[in-house]
Amino acid sequence: MKSSDGKAREGFVYRRKTGSPYYWIGYGFGGRDYRESSKSTVKRDAINLLQTRLKEIEEGRFTPRGERITFEKLQEVALEKAREDGLRSIDRIEDAFLHLRAHFAGVPALWIPRRVPSYIAARRDKDKAKPATIRYELAILRRAFSVAVKRRLLAFRPDFDLRASATPGRIS
Repeated sequence: MKSSDGKAREGFVYRRKTGSPYYWIGYGFGGRDYRESSKSTVKRDAINLLQTRLKEIEEGRFTPRGERITFEKLQEVALEKAREDGLRSIDRIEDAFLHLRAHFAGVPALWIPRRVPSYIAARRDKDKAKPATIRYELAILRRAFSVAVKRRLLAFRPDFDLRASATPGRIS
């Protein structure tokens, strides 16, 4: 059931042994297992809920409960931390977030890694950004995830490869 690539592998419907009259569903997402009540005593309702969740995962619309943090919140906590640390590069960080925001605005934090390859392509092809610039922007994004985890806004930091921003055709 576990999946580390953000895709649903399988799911199931069950009844708890604790005497709950409701059917429950279980499914995997992002390398973790999730369970939730269908709040229904009808098995077909639980099956429909499971199908809905699996479809949301496949379409990139699913965000686990408690992890509904968007790109904007990541930006906010990262800039706040940079100011707390007294970083002199705050202007450069804000500039990096301008480019990141153009591509990730409104996107749930856990779906950002899936969109990193299209961000790299857009920055490289449309904006003609240099690979080092793209790597810097992605490093800032990774730092934002780390700060969010330390502040307990996210349970884990999703992984994405900074080397993918290398020149086209080159595999690192």
